[in-house]
Formats: sequence, structure tokens, C-alpha cells
Amino acid sequence: MLGAAKIYFIVFGILTIVGGIVGYVKAGSVVSIIAGSISGILLLVAAWLMPDRQAAGLIVALVVSVLLAGQFVPKFFSTHKA
Repeated sequence: MLGAAKIYFIVFGILTIVGGIVGYVKAGSVVSIIAGSISGILLLVAAWLMPDRQAAGLIVALVVSVLLAGQFVPKFFSTHKA
């Protein structure tokens, strides 16, 4: 089970970094690339922590996920765009 979570955090981290890059390319948003990179790196750190420090890895991933959801879910409901 934890192996699947680790893979998920790696994929989610990479996609978050890519999303920040796309935001920068499409809108010229420096904030997007910085926030996407920091969030993605933290998710990769959470994946790296998983084998030895499971609780720490899960807490880091949970905090990052909640912060990202708090940022993007309200925007989705107001604009209906991903």
C-alpha cells in the first residue's frame, strides 16, 4: 500500500511542477512556476520520506494537497475551468 502512495506522490509532484511551468508559459506567471516548483518538490520529499518516516511523508503530502485544493477548488467553482 505504501509503495502505491509513494508512486502517487512522485507522479503528483512531477505533475505539479509541470503545471507550474505551464502556468508560466501560458500566462507569464512567475508565481505559478515558484508555487508549482515548491509544491512539487515538497511532494517529492514526501515520497522520499515514505519508506523510513511514513507519518512525516504522509503529513507533508496532506498539507500540500490541502493547500493546493484550497487554492484551486474555489477557482474551479467560480470559473468552471480547470
